[in-house]
Amino acid sequence: MKKLLLTPFLISGLFIGLNLTSAAERPLIKNTAGYVLRPQEIEIPDLKIKTEIEWVAEDTDGNMASPEDTNRVAWYMDGFLPGEKGNMVIAGHRDSKSGPAVFYELEKLDTGDTVKLKDIKGTVYVYRVTDEKVYSDENFPVKEIFGRSDRKKLNLITCKGSFDKSLQQYSHRVVVEAELSYSYWSGFL
Repeated sequence: MKKLLLTPFLISGLFIGLNLTSAAERPLIKNTAGYVLRPQEIEIPDLKIKTEIEWVAEDTDGNMASPEDTNRVAWYMDGFLPGEKGNMVIAGHRDSKSGPAVFYELEKLDTGDTVKLKDIKGTVYVYRVTDEKVYSDENFPVKEIFGRSDRKKLNLITCKGSFDKSLQQYSHRVVVEAELSYSYWSGFL
């Protein structure tokens, strides 16, 4: 009689519905994969951006929280990890009261441009820009931007359009889409 040995393993996530600034439901991964896989730094050579990544969840309104520092970006930590199949999301401010912020020139990225993410373990994930889209707040496709995908995607988000002073927000969002090309180990940060 053969014995079956079961090795315990860690499930990397649980899919649940979530509502982020839209009535549309989207699958969400609650990361349990561990601290070492989380992104630590982003580099976009064509825009001369190299900055740390803040890890954020939802704010009290159920939206992705914004980075506290306007010169840094924020990774939606309840979403996908670098290198995973799915839509990983990183957002950055377009501007601040004092002037341009980290993603002020995000729209200047072209198809094929490089975006690099480095995790705490020292792995660098190299993404290539594939598309850019602009959405009004009312028509923002939450499921498409934050949800599951059979590809390893990265969506960079910032604001655009007219600024409503009473709401303290812009009317539109720019989404630059990128797909993973390759990854390599560069050493610990």
